[in-house]
Formats: sequence, C-alpha cells, structure tokens
Amino acid sequence: MSNIIHIAQGFINDAIKTEHWEVIAKARLSICNKCEEYDPEGTKCKVPGTQPCCAACGCSLNKKARSNSKCPLDKWK
Repeated sequence: MSNIIHIAQGFINDAIKTEHWEVIAKARLSICNKCEEYDPEGTKCKVPGTQPCCAACGCSLNKKARSNSKCPLDKWK
C-alpha cells in the first residue's frame, strides 16, 4: 500500500474517530513527541499547514499516527 493511501486512511480515521485508532495514535504520538525528527512548526511537511510533521518523511503526524503506515525510523512497534 502506498504512503498516500495510508495517509488517506489516517484522514478518515481522524474524521471518524474510533477508540481503537485513538489508543494507537496516542501511543504513537507520545513516541513522536520525543523524536529528533519531530517537526512542530511544519517546515518539513509535504502538505503545508498539516503540522506537526515527521521531518524524516514529511507526513502529518496527526494523520500518519492513525493509519497503517510505519514510522520511517522504525520507532513504532
């Protein structure tokens, strides 16, 4: 599955929140918040205005954390 499809899934999961995805997102975002690639200003976002982002891949963390996407640094287990 391409990264774009994963992020689209994240948009859907963010719009239609379920307990399952919110538990996963909370755990992932707590890891991201401590990561050296965490970009709160969005200077590395592939889509402007979607911060906070992952500087390693440019994805919006609020969407990526709610998808089947993987951390580019393999920090999500």
